[in-house]
Amino acid sequence: MKRSGMVEVMAVAAVTMVVVLALIGPAGLRAIGANSQAGPRIVQPTTTVDGCIFTLKTEAADGAGESPKVKVEVKNPTNKPVATGVWISIASTAKADPTARMMPRPKTLWSSQCVVSLQPGESKTVPVAPGVQLPAEELVTISMSQTNQMPVSTQVPTRKAKPELN
Repeated sequence: MKRSGMVEVMAVAAVTMVVVLALIGPAGLRAIGANSQAGPRIVQPTTTVDGCIFTLKTEAADGAGESPKVKVEVKNPTNKPVATGVWISIASTAKADPTARMMPRPKTLWSSQCVVSLQPGESKTVPVAPGVQLPAEELVTISMSQTNQMPVSTQVPTRKAKPELN
C-alpha cells in the first residue's frame, strides 16, 4: 500500500508540473537568456515645461573618476516659438552604514540650467557637459526639474517632555 501511495503522489506532481509549464509557456522559461541584459537600469525621465517636452538621456559612466554622458532632447509640439529651460542636477549618496542611526544625505555635485529656444514643431538634442567626476562606491542620481530647488532637510534636537504637575 505504501508503494501505490507514493506512485499516486509522483503522478500528481508530474501532472501539476506539466500544467504549470504549459501555463507559463516558452516565454516564461526564457526570462534569463540571451536577450536579457544585466547591469544598471537607466531611466529616461520626461517633463513638460512651457508646452515643450524635455527628455533626459544618460549613459552609464565607465567607472569612478569618469564624467557622466548627459543630453536633453527637447520637442516643441506647440504652434508658437518658445524659449524655456530646465535644471539638470547630479547628486551622490554614500552607502548606508548598517550601524548608523541616520541614512546618509545626498550631496549635490553639479547643477546647471539647460536653456533652449525652439520654433513651432522643432526638436533639438542639447548635450550637457557636467565636468564632474563620479565618486567611487556611491549612488549617483541625475535629475531634471523646472526649478533649482532641491529638497532640504535638517535635524532638530528634541528634549524630554517635562512631567505635568497637578
